[in-house]
Amino acid sequence: MMRTRILPLIAIVFSLFFLIDLQRAPSEETPLDYQQVKSHAEQGDRNAQYQLGLMLLEGQSVEADPTKALDWFHQAAQQGDPQAQYQIARQFQREYESTQMVADAKQALQWLKKAANGGSSAAQTELGRWYVNGLYTEDWIVWVDVEAAEQLFRQAIEQDNNDARYELARLLEANPNLVQKGDKLADLYRQPAEAGNADAQYQLGRLYFEGKGVRKNHDNALEWMQKAAQQKHAHAEFVLGSYAEQSGQIQEAINYYQRSAEQQFASAHAKLGFIYFNGVGIDKDIKQAEFHLREGTRLGHQTAKNYLVQLLAEQGDAENQFYYGQQLNKTFRQRTRNGQTVPDIFQPFTWYEKSALQGYAPAQNLLGLHYTSSDPELSFEWYTKAAQQGFGPAMWNLSFHYARGENVEKNWVTGKMLQLVSDHHRSHQGSSGLDRFNHLIIPDTVLTPSQLNQAKTLANQCIARNYVNCF
Repeated sequence: MMRTRILPLIAIVFSLFFLIDLQRAPSEETPLDYQQVKSHAEQGDRNAQYQLGLMLLEGQSVEADPTKALDWFHQAAQQGDPQAQYQIARQFQREYESTQMVADAKQALQWLKKAANGGSSAAQTELGRWYVNGLYTEDWIVWVDVEAAEQLFRQAIEQDNNDARYELARLLEANPNLVQKGDKLADLYRQPAEAGNADAQYQLGRLYFEGKGVRKNHDNALEWMQKAAQQKHAHAEFVLGSYAEQSGQIQEAINYYQRSAEQQFASAHAKLGFIYFNGVGIDKDIKQAEFHLREGTRLGHQTAKNYLVQLLAEQGDAENQFYYGQQLNKTFRQRTRNGQTVPDIFQPFTWYEKSALQGYAPAQNLLGLHYTSSDPELSFEWYTKAAQQGFGPAMWNLSFHYARGENVEKNWVTGKMLQLVSDHHRSHQGSSGLDRFNHLIIPDTVLTPSQLNQAKTLANQCIARNYVNCF
């Protein structure tokens, strides 16, 4: 009789030891036994089902099979396992990121809420991120709710979740009104940083650089930045590059910028472009400069774009000579408004002229505008050159020379034709009309019906020829 009671007890004890093993296995080097886990999962053990799903998802001791993994996660989730629910949510998140199907996002949110309510700190952290960023689609919205995000992050921190500490620190920096007594940014960043979170290491280093919530300490700042950089944190590498550059260590700066640029960090490309373009501490290298400035421009960096325009203008590119002139003109106007000295007010015009002489129609039109009052004959010549290339604004400006007989025999028909073509050009190519000197319209009433029909016919013929050689 005693023996029959001992056997069930042994089975229970074995099951408890197995459960403990599963819970601690992910942090141990010894892999779980796949067949043993599978056996317990098939018997309905939800923890084993979850662990089996992880093994199949990550290919631990078995060939990876995401589909089977999801099946086991669902079985564990049906028994209320919050970690399995979180894994299902992550799967729907990945699907949404790939397909942008709103149904996947809705499923992800639903499973995240289940897992978060069940106590999964990972789900609480991820759901908090959703509320920080919001999600906006054509027919569905997750509103930004920083208070809800804060609550979720704090719940996850109670379970010692370092990702939640990092996210809460970022949230509190952006929303100081959420700071509670005892909250310290450096402490929130420090724990995930010490655990190896590169983003937290970078942010902690930044706090030491800025002296934000801590005493300024460049040694500590550099230490944390270097730790982040060792994990290929692009922003940390860029900061270390800037620090090296300011210290006169140009080659070290280039090395850091290069590593950062390899990770598509736009500011690093801009810096490298600037260094190679200007020969800062090294020989000029226009080829390298152009490469990095193009990459920075592609990634949306405005300063890189400005330097690229200058580089290409100096290399003789007509279009960029025009834009460089506009860039200089804008800068000079800002300096004038601010009461600053302008080095050479004619410098923008010099670049317009270089561009126009190479046949760039917008620059030719701009020179036409420039000479309207001081030299009408030269104005007419530049308008004509641009209009003969089919440049709509120049056609409009030229039309008044024909309408008024300025520097050309008066011809209402040609003037009206040019305006009709210019309007068609603007509506189809998006010209704003801001580069038109005169906004007056030649009224139909100044032409006879026959002249008006002739102007319309000529305009249609011009449009059919793609605006070129219209007069």
